[in-house]
Amino acid sequence: MAVYNKEEYVAKSIESMLNQSFSNFEFIIVDDGSNDNSPDIIKKYAKQDSRISLIQNDANLGLPVSLNIGINAARGKYIARQDADDISKPDRLEEQLKIMENNRDIALLGAADELLDIDDIVFSKQTYDEGPNSPNHQNIIKTLENKGGYIFAHGSAFYRKEVVKKIGGYEKTFIYSQDIELWWRFHKNNYKIAYLNKTLYSQRIVPEKFRVKSVYQGKFKNYLQDKIQLDNYHFSDIDVILNSLIKARGEKDKFIDSYYLSNYWFILSKKIALNKGNLKYFIKYLSRALRERNMLRTKMYKLLGCIYLYLFHRTNRSDQYSENELIYLN
Repeated sequence: MAVYNKEEYVAKSIESMLNQSFSNFEFIIVDDGSNDNSPDIIKKYAKQDSRISLIQNDANLGLPVSLNIGINAARGKYIARQDADDISKPDRLEEQLKIMENNRDIALLGAADELLDIDDIVFSKQTYDEGPNSPNHQNIIKTLENKGGYIFAHGSAFYRKEVVKKIGGYEKTFIYSQDIELWWRFHKNNYKIAYLNKTLYSQRIVPEKFRVKSVYQGKFKNYLQDKIQLDNYHFSDIDVILNSLIKARGEKDKFIDSYYLSNYWFILSKKIALNKGNLKYFIKYLSRALRERNMLRTKMYKLLGCIYLYLFHRTNRSDQYSENELIYLN
């Protein structure tokens, strides 16, 4: 687990791992130069539980570099990812380990997840039914190959250390979408990827993810798509793209803060609408979005769009899952 300034959530994340039904593991936490109370929180837990091993970077090196540091320090044969603001279900490691031990051909295993808001409320589940969008259909791999598409939460990943080191670990220039890039290399090198359609992970959706990530996500996906199609791995100019985007933001931070907080609540509302979730929280999130400072016309368009989706959209996703449904993605 890599941590950077997650003092608000890191304790819950750590506790979710320490309370696993399977207990024979080492918990490597890489603090990536945090300047909040995250290191002190981690140290407190490390004193209480000898399974925790804390590595502290001297500076903020970025998620891919920190994950590679953790992988290189690991002594076990498997790596289970965990994000510092997310929560693993108590049986997560036990379930995923059982699958990997009984299916030696699987190199990478993801799992269904649920989405949490900043108040710890579950507002959506990312499981699949057997409709045309089910991950056992070939269009999922096509999405991964052609669009750099999302197939499961990065934090739910469970993979063989030997394989991830053999294919080079995380690409350090992918500050975002590093999971998609790595999954594609699993696939390219003919290692099997599978998905357990059981909710084992809680992914927290926080405003910061939209404030920063949404600025760069389109550029990264387009860039990833081009590189995959060309089968050409020269990523040095990604930093040039990022620096240009950062400079383009200029002095608009105050507006951006309000804009992305508003967008955060609208996105949560949209996710509930797409999954026909709880009406109470749908209304709550919309009202929070409307209270943020933002352009009125933009908010009205988003409000009407969310209401339309909730009333009329039909989805193939389901909040129900098959307890032992293992789906091969390639």
